[in-house]
Amino acid sequence: MFATRLFPLTLALLALALPVCAEDTKAKETPEEAFQAFKKAVVKGDGDAMWNFFSSESRKKLVEQMEPMLEMIKKDESGMQEMAKKTGKTVEELGKMSGEEFVKTMMMAEMKDDPEKLDKVVWVGAEVKGNEAICTTKEGDKDPEKIAMVLEDGRWKLDLEKTEKLKGDGDEGGGDDEDGGDEDPDEKDGK
Repeated sequence: MFATRLFPLTLALLALALPVCAEDTKAKETPEEAFQAFKKAVVKGDGDAMWNFFSSESRKKLVEQMEPMLEMIKKDESGMQEMAKKTGKTVEELGKMSGEEFVKTMMMAEMKDDPEKLDKVVWVGAEVKGNEAICTTKEGDKDPEKIAMVLEDGRWKLDLEKTEKLKGDGDEGGGDDEDGGDEDPDEKDGK
C-alpha cells in the first residue's frame, strides 16, 4: 500500500526532472563564446575554468599522459626545483599535487609564458552538427586551423583527439578540398 502511494509521487518527480535533463543537451553558449571564455580564463590565470574548456575525454587522456612525468619529477630533487620555478609553485605544493592538478598547473604555466600568442588567435567560424562543431581559428598570418569541439553538459568543449584527427585530415584533405573545389565546377559543366 505504501509503494502504491509513492508511485504517483515518483512519476510526478520524474516528469518534473525530464525537462531539466532535456535542457542540459542544449548549448548554454556558442562555440565562439566558449573559446572566448577560455582565452579570458587563461588571461585571468583561472586554471579551473581553463581546464573545464577541455572535454572530459581530453582531460582524462591528458592526466593519463602526464601522471608518469609527475611521478618521475617527484623523485628528482633538481627536477622538482626546476618545475617549481617554471610553475610558480613550491616544491612542497608540487609534491602534493594530483595528476589533474599537475596538468592544470603545467598548462597554465605554458600559456602564461606567452600570453600574446593566445591573444593573436582569433575566431573565424564554426560548423555545428548536432553535438559536434568543427571550428576555425587563425593566428596572425598563419593558415587557419581547425579545432573540434563537443557539447558536454550544455557547454562546448575542446576535444583534443578529434582536433588531432582534423589536423591529420587537414594536411591531406586541405589540398583535396581545394583541388576538389576547382574540379567540381568543371565536372558539373562537363555533365
